[in-house]
Amino acid sequence: MRRRLSNYERETIINFNKSEDIAHIFTYEKTWQEHLERRLGLKPTMDNGFGGKAYEIDKKRIRPPTGSGKVINCGTSKNG
Repeated sequence: MRRRLSNYERETIINFNKSEDIAHIFTYEKTWQEHLERRLGLKPTMDNGFGGKAYEIDKKRIRPPTGSGKVINCGTSKNG
């Protein structure tokens, strides 16, 4: 019997480290999957059978941040 994943479990993980020329993306999000496949022409490197797919993309195809955007601080809370 297949168990449906919660929205919390349906994550997107982007692994972008300095030692590799390839960025790794794993996502359950259909919008991301469609963008990666249709707009960027990527093919999934793995399908987990629960809706999650993995992709690889050359980091040269990704524009680095310019530093002019807003910084999001995920480590603190206004209430805490």
